[in-house]
Amino acid sequence: MYNKFNLLLISSITILMMFSSCTAKKDLNAPRYLDALKQLMENDRRFRQVYSNNDTLVAQIDERMGRVEQTLDSLEVYVQTERRRTYKDYEASVQSAIEIITSKPNESIPKLLEELEESKKLDEQLIIKATEVENKATAELSVGKLDTVSYEKVTNVVEEIKVETTKEIEEKEEAIQGLKTAYSVPEQGEIETQIIESAYQTITRIRNQGSVAQQRNLEQLKLVVDVLETDKFKQFEAAAFFGPGAFTIKSADMPKVEAAFEPLINSIVDFVNRYRERDMTLTIVAKGYADATPISSSSPLYRELQPVTGKSNPSRQDLNRALSRLRADEMSRHMRELLLRRDQELFSNTSNISIDIISQGRGEECPYVNKSCDKNNDPNRRIVTFHWLVTPNKL
Repeated sequence: MYNKFNLLLISSITILMMFSSCTAKKDLNAPRYLDALKQLMENDRRFRQVYSNNDTLVAQIDERMGRVEQTLDSLEVYVQTERRRTYKDYEASVQSAIEIITSKPNESIPKLLEELEESKKLDEQLIIKATEVENKATAELSVGKLDTVSYEKVTNVVEEIKVETTKEIEEKEEAIQGLKTAYSVPEQGEIETQIIESAYQTITRIRNQGSVAQQRNLEQLKLVVDVLETDKFKQFEAAAFFGPGAFTIKSADMPKVEAAFEPLINSIVDFVNRYRERDMTLTIVAKGYADATPISSSSPLYRELQPVTGKSNPSRQDLNRALSRLRADEMSRHMRELLLRRDQELFSNTSNISIDIISQGRGEECPYVNKSCDKNNDPNRRIVTFHWLVTPNKL
């Protein structure tokens, strides 16, 4: 009787154990643990290479890498298996993964946080520098040292840098907070695996890229600052080139035109040669002006200008705006020809610069910021001004 009872008891326990084993549930977070461990292993390999001269730290990293490797092998099988009865055989690997991921940080993690903080600080300084450049461009625009086309190009470059850098700051801040949350608290409830993965992705990207983006943006800003501080504004007096109603340059006056352009072209060539390795655009804006002299509708000049205005019955202002545009076109054409003559010097050893010459007709506007234009028939109003700017292309 006693033996029968023991046999029945043993059989019942066996059945219960088998039932328990068959109903064991897989930890649904296991795939995330596995991904986090793989990221940890990849990152530790980089740590080991970077800190190879620190024997103490290398020993700590090796010890953890050994534990991670053992856990990875077991956890990989656990994630892939579909047999419920074997889940309990791998509970130790799951617990090991949790312990490794949530363990109190060793020396490598504070070092990572320090590097992330430093990288973020450089980005914040870059934002400050970009804002300073933007403010400088705005100040130069207000006093006529920078035209609206050049100002827009400068602000586009600066805004692109600010947007990219702001995104970098946000990603690094998220990585910093993620690491602090995931690693600085030795005991926590649910493992924030998504935070861990995001942090490691950011760290891996920074490790691979280094400070390439920061350095590139600093160089872009330096180029813009240098060009803003360079003499880039040149006016050509009307008396030397354009008479009343004229918009072409006589052949006899070409030597004077070339002599007038020479300082401007020299400054462009000198500047471009300092940045010959950069991918950039040279923008030259030619602004033509005219005085307020009326143009008779029966004159040959009227018949030439009326189609340019695009109006059947143009006003005096319309006609003088068309006249000023033709003057700008004329000077732009000669500027391009002179630049092409200097082609060998301007483009020597570089093919990464493009030239954009823009002509504008400003009509009867006063071409001077600090000087009035009171006379209608004033040769000092019949001029063409040039602004030039070099901006980095997007890399």
